[in-house]
Amino acid sequence: MLDSVYDAISPEPYFSGALSSTYRDKVVLVAGASKGIGYSIALFYARAGATVVIVSRFQDTLDEAKSRILASSPSAEVLALAADVTD
Repeated sequence: MLDSVYDAISPEPYFSGALSSTYRDKVVLVAGASKGIGYSIALFYARAGATVVIVSRFQDTLDEAKSRILASSPSAEVLALAADVTD
């Protein structure tokens, strides 16, 4: 059964299990958070209880990402900041 391979790396304990308070009262900044891996990382931390600051170059895509995060985790605290972090 393929599903059992991933039990060791499942994020579920951070959402409702023994580790569910690990990221409470923590602030996590995620650059490139409007899509792809950055968005997935931001969603993980939001679901795990952290306050999440999402950063990307375009405010409109950040607002969409913030809406999707809040739809998945309504009690999440999410701040969306448009910025270019390349310099």
